[in-house]
Amino acid sequence: YLGFEPFVVKHKVSRVYRIGRAAVEINQVEHLGTFTEIEILCDDRATVLIARTEVARLLTRLGLSASDPEPRSYIEMIQEAHPVQYRFVDDRALAWPFEEIKP
Repeated sequence: YLGFEPFVVKHKVSRVYRIGRAAVEINQVEHLGTFTEIEILCDDRATVLIARTEVARLLTRLGLSASDPEPRSYIEMIQEAHPVQYRFVDDRALAWPFEEIKP
């Protein structure tokens, strides 16, 4: 893959459900546990507050707490749980297949 090596590998099994307008995703992430993601797409800023209220109701209905959201991504949590050594790559030595874009 373009000479890159993976620095984090994420194994996740997901189930996605529709509850009204909401997409509810239950994710089992290897070495981290089970997570629930709830998403409602909004057409404009005016509908965001309504969507947040719907998400809060869904959390209650599912027995989950809105006071304990996880702000980190799965990748961030995996990196914290399993730190890795990073290597600096001097990309000036790479032969890029495209010309530099000038403003």
